[in-house]
Amino acid sequence: MFFENPNACIWAGVAPPVCQAGYRAAYRQHVRVAPIYRELADCEADFTPGECFAADVSRLWSPWLSGFAIITQVQLTSIGGGPDSQVRLSSEPLYRGADHQGGTRLISLREKLRNGEHFDKAFIRHRLLQAGSTAADQRLARTFEPQRLFYVSKP
Repeated sequence: MFFENPNACIWAGVAPPVCQAGYRAAYRQHVRVAPIYRELADCEADFTPGECFAADVSRLWSPWLSGFAIITQVQLTSIGGGPDSQVRLSSEPLYRGADHQGGTRLISLREKLRNGEHFDKAFIRHRLLQAGSTAADQRLARTFEPQRLFYVSKP
């Protein structure tokens, strides 16, 4: 489920605590993993014009957090001979990206990576990795995975 903000999530009928926790988890991941660029044009080339901002006084550019996804995973187990299940919710940040039809859509960083984007001009803090290399792409794939488990329940 994709949402632009916690209110849109609540209006869609999702419980407010789930929406708020999902947004907070996505925001924390955004702060930690969003690509950073030395030039505005490089950021806008990977995302869309008008969707990047100067992150701080360093004048490094980063895409805006445009939304978040709530990912539902159901784990089925067998305990004591009977079926048992747990619902796990995680979230990930979403960004505005071109939709190849002249518009924009919300997209995750891992989806952009799967679509062949390498964030070649992003500033990489790891000096031994070259942007766009296979090793850099593998590191990005691990980094972009939804890692913030924020809710576990039994249905």
